[in-house]
Amino acid sequence: MKASATMRAAGMSRRLTEARDVTIDPGTFLQPLDVDLRLDARSALPSRSIPGYERLGTAAAAARLAEVATLGLRGVVVRLLDDTVPDLGAWARRRESWVGAVAGLAVAARDRGLELVVDPFSIALDRTGQWGLSVDGQPDGVATLDLLHDLAAVVHRSGGTGIVTLGRVAREVEVTRAVAQDGLRVYSFSTNSETSAAYAGSGTHPTTNQKIWPGNLRDMLLWTVLDIDAGTDVPVTKPVENFHVVVESRRLLDSTDALARFLDDPATLGLVEQHPDLLAAVRRVRADVPGFLARAARVELGAYTVSGTTKLLALLARDEGVAAARARLEELWVNAITAAGPRGTVLIDRGATAWFRGGVLA
Repeated sequence: MKASATMRAAGMSRRLTEARDVTIDPGTFLQPLDVDLRLDARSALPSRSIPGYERLGTAAAAARLAEVATLGLRGVVVRLLDDTVPDLGAWARRRESWVGAVAGLAVAARDRGLELVVDPFSIALDRTGQWGLSVDGQPDGVATLDLLHDLAAVVHRSGGTGIVTLGRVAREVEVTRAVAQDGLRVYSFSTNSETSAAYAGSGTHPTTNQKIWPGNLRDMLLWTVLDIDAGTDVPVTKPVENFHVVVESRRLLDSTDALARFLDDPATLGLVEQHPDLLAAVRRVRADVPGFLARAARVELGAYTVSGTTKLLALLARDEGVAAARARLEELWVNAITAAGPRGTVLIDRGATAWFRGGVLA
């Protein structure tokens, strides 16, 4: 193999520099942990759908925090797994087990200098893949907001440092932020899409009718703006491959003129004209774009690797070798970090600790 300098000297290379613009820093990452409240506390079982990943009891999860800290990661996203509740009464009976689990893990994380972010996805996920409470077979928006409010209260009062909002319910960031004010970091899946790569191991890969269609960039950008206005700290792009969404979000958040044009565009207004609360929020932001951008200056732009991408990397490792899978994962991360630019990013990826150990989930 001829050296790159030799190839450049011969006019046979487009590589202008050997310097890398982006390096992978473990402090950028949150490691997801699936903590199953139905397991014995010390249990660690293989994931049914993602090679190399685990479902953990609470004590086993606490033990994993030592490695996360040693590797220098920022913290963990604890995905609490539990039986779905049909109503608020059933949630009230489960609530104390969540308080205990979060409180115990929060102490262990704090002792190691880690963030502990809670993802409450499992508690109201029905068999069709939709999220929220229902009554008589119909979605109950009021009860679902009450549940979101109390989930945030549980995480905040149990010592968690952050909570995930799922990109499913219109006012989810607003009600979450109302609980804790500045005492809890909100990671909002603001651009969550109906990606076919989600739900590895699912036989149906359901379309939820709650998330944004892939490719609907205007919807994604508008929800990013609305969630920042409602108080999110980290609007998270999901899936991580949607680099264009991060770039366009950054463009709006860095320019008074760009954001004003976006909000004034009839196509943007047409998305919310039938939704009075959302229209009022758009008008509020438009009335003080400089003030909004000043508040938005504090946000980071996150990205989340969905389970299907992680599983595909495991298949790549099996067929082409671990080095190929590691290179592909590194490229995903480098592109996500580049897209976020100087604003900074947080990457949530099940494969983070495996990668920093020198391997990959497989």
